[in-house]
Amino acid sequence: MNKAAPLFICTVLLTGCVFQGDKLQFESLARGESSYRGEDPLLFVVTSYDDTAAFTQYIGIGTQDALKRIDYQQYVVICVFLGCKGEGSAIEIKELIRKEEAIVLLTVFQEPELGKTLPGYASPFHLIKVSKSEIRLVGEVSFLLEDTRGFLHAKVRVEV
Repeated sequence: MNKAAPLFICTVLLTGCVFQGDKLQFESLARGESSYRGEDPLLFVVTSYDDTAAFTQYIGIGTQDALKRIDYQQYVVICVFLGCKGEGSAIEIKELIRKEEAIVLLTVFQEPELGKTLPGYASPFHLIKVSKSEIRLVGEVSFLLEDTRGFLHAKVRVEV
């Protein structure tokens, strides 16, 4: 038997498991601390400036000018919150992946190690924008907030 055949089959199987869909380009607008005090992660997906009020109450007015300058006919704005965790926590959207009729936000959730919690708390957020032409889906689209282990934290359906 050809020794390369099993290696080829293993490679195809492994890479087939890794492929998740089309990666989308996005622009990070802001990251930092918020006033959100809930324990669970939050996901906001907005298609108009008026809708940004749902999350700007937590991140303050520092981002208002940037949000006003966005052309909402061309872009979708996404804001994720980790929730109120120990000091040293962070959240970062690493990739946007188009999978069938959904957009997956592959996100890193960083929390202090058990037993190493620092005094105080943190409530981090990450704000991005993505072009509607990059999304390439029309009508009602699901946005899924997943961590790097594939755990689904939140789901929002939005008309794009």
